[in-house]
Amino acid sequence: MAFRHIELTPMTPTIGATISGVDLNAVKSEDVYEEIKQALWQCGVVFFRNQKITPESYLKLGAKFGEMEQHEFFPHIDGYPQIQLISHEGYDAPETDRWHTDVTFRKFWRFWR
Repeated sequence: MAFRHIELTPMTPTIGATISGVDLNAVKSEDVYEEIKQALWQCGVVFFRNQKITPESYLKLGAKFGEMEQHEFFPHIDGYPQIQLISHEGYDAPETDRWHTDVTFRKFWRFWR
């Protein structure tokens, strides 16, 4: 698929790509978000390198994929409970170092309203 607003660089022949050519803090067209979604569906996972994205831009991008949720246990950015802070370095490493499932304790109906 050809893209007009983003550049897509595959990472492997089967999965993953890097998206460049877009500043996520300065998106002016819904077409950009549509191309990002198409790239994700096409590649399975996408990465944006060297983006110093603001919390507002992060939430705007996330909302294009569905409702952003708040996690009860991870710390978040002040004023932005949907943006969890999960670190893997030093003393900030998460306490979940083994396989686990998140939020399975929530009532089922919440996700199928």
